Amino acid sequence: MQSHEISNKIKKMRGALTQAEFANKTGINRSLINQYESGDRTPSLCSLGKLADYGKVTVDYLLGRDDAPTHKLNKEEELIINLCRKLPTDTRQLVVKLIEKLNNR
Repeated sequence: MQSHEISNKIKKMRGALTQAEFANKTGINRSLINQYESGDRTPSLCSLGKLADYGKVTVDYLLGRDDAPTHKLNKEEELIINLCRKLPTDTRQLVVKLIEKLNNR
């Protein structure tokens, strides 16, 4: 991916925030944000992770390896996740083992 593509995605993610405000929210130094946006520097893996977490996007999206900013779940997947979140930890672990066994058939 070209560094200008990452730069554009970071600028878009920052929106109306100043670079200082964006730096504060992401935990990335303001001077690094400036360098990333100007294309003078490519974000480190650590910075990519922070940017992805802030923007609720994938690192692959930031790198141009995926056109979709996030991976969408279908309704059934959302239901399964929401139901599992309500279970106690030990029960959730049993559900994971069951799903793994079903996938290995």
